[in-house]
Amino acid sequence: MIALDFSAMDTTLIDYASDFTSFFGVEKVYFVHVQEDLVMPEEVKKELYGTDQPLDEFLAERMKAQVERVFADSKIARHYLVAEGKVLDTFVHWAKVKDVDLIVTGVKNASEGSGLIPKKLARKAAASVLFVPQKERFSFDKIMLGTDFSENSRHALETVAGWARERGQSVEVFCHHSISVPSGYSKTGKTYEQMLEVMKRHAQKSCSDFLAQSKIGDLNVRPLFSNSQHYSPSEQLLREAKANDINFVVVSSRGRSNFSALFLGSFAEELISLEIPMPMLILKERKQALGVWEALMRL
Repeated sequence: MIALDFSAMDTTLIDYASDFTSFFGVEKVYFVHVQEDLVMPEEVKKELYGTDQPLDEFLAERMKAQVERVFADSKIARHYLVAEGKVLDTFVHWAKVKDVDLIVTGVKNASEGSGLIPKKLARKAAASVLFVPQKERFSFDKIMLGTDFSENSRHALETVAGWARERGQSVEVFCHHSISVPSGYSKTGKTYEQMLEVMKRHAQKSCSDFLAQSKIGDLNVRPLFSNSQHYSPSEQLLREAKANDINFVVVSSRGRSNFSALFLGSFAEELISLEIPMPMLILKERKQALGVWEALMRL
């Protein structure tokens, strides 16, 4: 599901979606625009939009014309939906109704407005969410995966490996882990540097076990460790992503349990807030998340 709002961002999203959906063999795409009020006086509608049509039909045709200029030769099934309501809640609702696997939305510069508020969308949606910066073109050969060696991180790594295998794509994955030194390290009698080495050894062992237990075939994985003494874990991942010319970032939703699959952790939330300059996928295990969502709705 692609979120469009008739801003300049739509050009980036449509171009990106064309390459993305072709690469991944997507079968169906919903292009969706949500407006808080589709009912207005005829004279106002005529002045603003220059049409006598029902506004939802007019906007759907306008959206379709813009998309078809790029997707004209695509065999992917395309559907267009204009809905009325609060933008975020309505979009999340239709994503659930349409049973989508992935939501794609743009990340605008702060001065241009946030569109679908990224952090809230990532929190509320049961589907995975892909954030695409302005003027970004699709590329999928250098990927940064933020990991804490949890089951959700393993799912994310195996998902990336599956994509690469299915598309026959040569992919280099940087498996990033931020090392933190416990605040009470001085009580051990070790210096900060000595404690950092201890933590790094444990992280390297955990990473080695993590990769050995993951079903990734011959995927090219490069473990990458950084110390978050001066930067938060999300800031450090961003610095490493820039330094290594990463073109796609993958972060799993928070948690080491089914219940937490629906929710984001502070790491993912801060990454969203940083407005990173490359596409970022918040990957959720949708069956888990949907099950939790349904349970919450029954409370």
